Amino acid sequence: MTNNRIRLHYLLDILSLQPLKSSSLKSGNTSSHIKTRSSINQRQSHLSGNPYEIPAKTNLRIMTINCRSIRDKRHEFETALYYLKPDIVYATESWLKGIKPGSNPTKDAISDIFPSNYNIYRNDRGTLGGGVFVLVEKLITSVDQPSLITDGEIEWMANIRRSKYSIQVGFVLLTLFLISLFVYKVSPGLRRSGRSYDDPAIYTFNDVAWNRNATVCKMEKIHQLKSKHYFQKGVIKSDYGKIQLYINDPKEDIVSRDIYDKNVWEPWGINTIYKYIRHDPSIGVIDMGANIGVIALQLASMGRKVIAIEPTPQNTQHLCASIIENGFSDHITVVHNALSNDHKDVPFAFPKKGEYALGFVEQGKQEKDDVVQEMSKLWGNFYNKNTILLKAAKLDDIMTLREFKAMPKVFLKIDVQGFEHKVFEGAEKLFQSGKVTGIYIEWYYHRDTSSGKYLLQKFQEWDFEPFYCNDVLKDVSSNLDTPCENLDVKKSGSWGPMLYFYLEENR
Repeated sequence: MTNNRIRLHYLLDILSLQPLKSSSLKSGNTSSHIKTRSSINQRQSHLSGNPYEIPAKTNLRIMTINCRSIRDKRHEFETALYYLKPDIVYATESWLKGIKPGSNPTKDAISDIFPSNYNIYRNDRGTLGGGVFVLVEKLITSVDQPSLITDGEIEWMANIRRSKYSIQVGFVLLTLFLISLFVYKVSPGLRRSGRSYDDPAIYTFNDVAWNRNATVCKMEKIHQLKSKHYFQKGVIKSDYGKIQLYINDPKEDIVSRDIYDKNVWEPWGINTIYKYIRHDPSIGVIDMGANIGVIALQLASMGRKVIAIEPTPQNTQHLCASIIENGFSDHITVVHNALSNDHKDVPFAFPKKGEYALGFVEQGKQEKDDVVQEMSKLWGNFYNKNTILLKAAKLDDIMTLREFKAMPKVFLKIDVQGFEHKVFEGAEKLFQSGKVTGIYIEWYYHRDTSSGKYLLQKFQEWDFEPFYCNDVLKDVSSNLDTPCENLDVKKSGSWGPMLYFYLEENR
């Protein structure tokens, strides 16, 4: 008990319990938020066996709730989470059963009432014993913390009964105890202390300059779309966590169908990218052909900065809705443009139905580089005959965005249905900057083509080597330490559909 009191005093000394608006490190004055190393060490010297360091005050949005049966109040619970956006939820009287520490869940255990973006720590005791649970945002903790499973209100009522103060003091102690649980149990896995549920930054390049796009993801429009059958929620599950995102009609869209049926889309993609960037937190990612955000959202959940580029309004609207849903506005910047080698509007071909994953820029009628001919072989009478002109930007233009300037290094992911070579024709300045450390590219349409020869020539000029990782990283739980296959450039005509190019010096 003495040691716990010391920990509580230490906790009060270092934590800011002011409103969220007054304690943000973004205010520019960080001196009042950070204790010196010496003061921390001096304080810790008096704490018996305390292994933790807390170098800065951290603001958390905490919600306490007495459920009196969470099963009967599912809608109210979801509404409270949606509007209050708590980082941590401490709940009593859940009246759930089936999950207890040290025991396997029973058949009558219920879990679907809890949102996917929280780690859940339950101690069920049915209707007689009450039951408690703690929810902690997955962005706050990067590792599971089973020590957060507690007897909850039993421990708290004991503290309140001992107190000579009013029940309100007991409630304050309850909140402080929860904060202490977070700081001392969760802080080793700390990533960041909150999310931004503001509208994401959306840019469109209009011929000569970047402009903030206030129309494509207008929130009134997004709210209306959420009632449509082609704007529904899906879940991606992986070793990196579970993310909710908005998908297209799974009956028509191949990406959405796999997410709807299997909760996954081509796991070798995120595995390959993360394999390369995982040891260097300074690397941001430019996701070209972001689609509905499968790669961008998973990277943001890991705390990475992403510039997601998507030309189709439909996919961009889904992406925006998912960014807001997950609170990733501080981590994902959206560019609503096609990419090309100049600023001329490009003709974009849309599928006849809702297969928005396979839209592409029409290139003309070159014999071997004609993506329309290749896709006709695969998909038949799949596309609308008439194309739509879309605004184009060069990859070099991205360098003028402040979000790009804030990235010390960048990794490129590009899947733009056979238009990759035209995109790289507009990227000379980017590669001359020395910021690019790796490339993940769709190669399918560049096998035995003049576009493929051009790309190989440029990648060699920029000192990148080709590797193939799909086979060794094809599963959700693949071992990222498994070496990828070094490829022979002379056999590029038989390479797999998705390739990975390393910068030689960083291999």
